[in-house]
Parts: sequence; C-alpha cells; structure tokens
Amino acid sequence: MNLNDSVAKYVPELDERKYYPTLKRLATHTAGYPLRYPMSRGELFKVAFKQLSGQPIKVEIYLQSDHEKLICLTKEANLQDKDYKWTYSNFGMGLLGYAISCATGEDYWDLMSDYMREDLGLKNSVMGTNTPGILSGYDAKNRNVGNWSLGKEDYITPAGNITSNAEDMLEFARLNIEETPSHLKLCHTLYDLKSKHSNMGLGWWIDYKNPNIFYHGGNTDGFASMLAFDKKKKTAVTILTNTRFYLEREKLFMDILENL
Repeated sequence: MNLNDSVAKYVPELDERKYYPTLKRLATHTAGYPLRYPMSRGELFKVAFKQLSGQPIKVEIYLQSDHEKLICLTKEANLQDKDYKWTYSNFGMGLLGYAISCATGEDYWDLMSDYMREDLGLKNSVMGTNTPGILSGYDAKNRNVGNWSLGKEDYITPAGNITSNAEDMLEFARLNIEETPSHLKLCHTLYDLKSKHSNMGLGWWIDYKNPNIFYHGGNTDGFASMLAFDKKKKTAVTILTNTRFYLEREKLFMDILENL
C-alpha cells in the first residue's frame, strides 16, 4: 500500500474514477472529513440535546458505524483533491482501517490483535474494550457511563478500540524510541500542517517546538488518556484516567512535557 494512493484503490465499493482521499491524508487528518462523522446531523443533534439537558451519554455512541453507513458517508462527502485544514477524524481512521482490511483480505480486528501480540510483543493489549477488569468511566457530573462496547461489526473500531495498560503503553513508547521494529520509524516522518501548535507523523502529533517529542491523547465523556515520548532523551510518560476531565489531563501533560 502506498501512502499517496487513493483509498478507492483498496475499497471495492468506491469508484476509482472519482476523487477520494489518499491514505496519507486519512492518516494525518487532512482528508476533509468533519469531526462529527460518523454521526449524522440528526444523531449529532440528539447527542447535543442530551448533553444540554444533563443526561448521561454512553461513550460508544460516538464511534458506532456499520459497513453500510461507512460506505454511504464516504460516498456522500464531496471532497476536493487537496490537503484540508487539520481536523481530527475518527471516521478517517475507520476508513483507513477498512482499506487495510480490504487490501489484506483479513478482518482488521484480527490483523491488529496479531500485530500487537506477535510483532510488538504487547501481551496486555487486546482488541475490544468491553473486557473484564476495566474500570467504568465517569462524566463531568461523576455519573457512571460504563465503558466501550465496540465489536468487529463496528467499522470505526480502528479509531480507538484497544484495551491496554500502563506497562504496555510505556513498552510501546520504548519500541518507538528504539525504532524496533524498524517500520515504526516511518510513523515519525513529519508532515507540516501549517499549525501553530503541532505537526503530525502517522498517528502521532509532533511537538511544534521540539520535533523529538511525539504524543497522542484520547478523550471521551468517561475517559482521558495520553502517551508521549522524547526520542532524544529516551523518556516517556503515560496518563490513564477514567474521568472526562481532559483539560486537567492536558495541563498535567504540558507540565510533564516541559520537563521530559
């Protein structure tokens, strides 16, 4: 697979004669898909109404999407052949994962499970987040919102459906620092987003002031997490919380980042 290939080259449901984003644009969140995908406008309105009315929201609602919905939204988006302004897109990650699945002829869930276990040696990391022992998440009003329950049938699962622990997170940082396997180095190539805050590799943010620092975080109504490492100093930090207070996590992360 080539980063400059159109995703339509690998997804049989898409017409290669029409423009669809390249794999690189999907991987760097510059494909042009809006942040709200994979929710339709109607679904987005319902979620917004629940939030405004103070109702608890199950976290998995943001990432639920079946195959038909994935293809339909991909076809409906009228995108141009250009690098769009950076917009984080779970949908783009889902589409990229589906393209990988089509290209290999294997289910993405199984591919990622084998990769983590066999290639990276991460024994405590598995696909699927509705697993025994995982803590429930809590929203801003300290209400229990449970945790993820995405399965193989959810086509946005490549956007965030891995259960891991601090030990494996730090081990993954070490593998990236040491570039073992060597293909991890490809993810550290800097793609200039013309941003005042950060640039991107493949799946990593790269600190604007210090290109040796790579990081990624995740936020939902019930969880906030972060993994960061400095390749030059060979240091790493991970933050895992079961609350939605990601602003506090961001502040803590920035304090740590300055002292890595």
